[in-house]
Amino acid sequence: IVPLNELTGQDGEISQADGEFLTKLGKLIDTRIVFYRAAPGSYEGFKAAGNDDAIFVNARAKSVGPLQIVGHEFLHTLRKKNPTAYEIMRRAILENTTPQRIRKYHLKEYGIPSKDIVEELMADFMGNQFADPKFWRDVFKQIQEQEGPKAKSVLQRLTQQFNLFIEKLKLALNRLSKEFNVKPYLTHLKKVKKAYVDAMALHLAELRRQHQQQDSETKLSPRRKNFNNPEER
Repeated sequence: IVPLNELTGQDGEISQADGEFLTKLGKLIDTRIVFYRAAPGSYEGFKAAGNDDAIFVNARAKSVGPLQIVGHEFLHTLRKKNPTAYEIMRRAILENTTPQRIRKYHLKEYGIPSKDIVEELMADFMGNQFADPKFWRDVFKQIQEQEGPKAKSVLQRLTQQFNLFIEKLKLALNRLSKEFNVKPYLTHLKKVKKAYVDAMALHLAELRRQHQQQDSETKLSPRRKNFNNPEER
């Protein structure tokens, strides 16, 4: 494991600044980003079995960009975290490819058996979306339209934070992005991208509501340390 302050930015390793950006991206998707160093040919990233709250990223990844790694591994977490959003994306992929193309892609890119070759293709496409500023703009625009005036003040603050995130993403693309070669295996890319936007907007909106509910419950919880004080009963 490599702490943020030990990322060197040398010899193909990401810098501390880029590590901080990826960490902030993790906070946006409610996922902890953990960095490690691995020898060439090792896994570029992974999600530990049974842990959907952390994504491990090789700080010296070469075959694919760190942004794509985070997006790829995040997709794997959605099967349990948000089955509805996951199914929207899975259906879009299946409607815009064929079993033969899926097998061909998996053989070319991975060359090893997998429990779910459809999910690997889904994850690779999500990885590419994570490095696309237009994807994130469309996601946030959709959240704004769904939430409407009832969340205007909150959305104004989020808009400022989100615009800053987009600008930093653009600056980081040359260093942190290297795409999966998934496009040739899909038809109607616009439809697939729209489905991914819909699913991600749904997921992020649900995350926000969960956090709001947790905050409300925290504020309403009793002050346990004073429970035995008769004056506060």
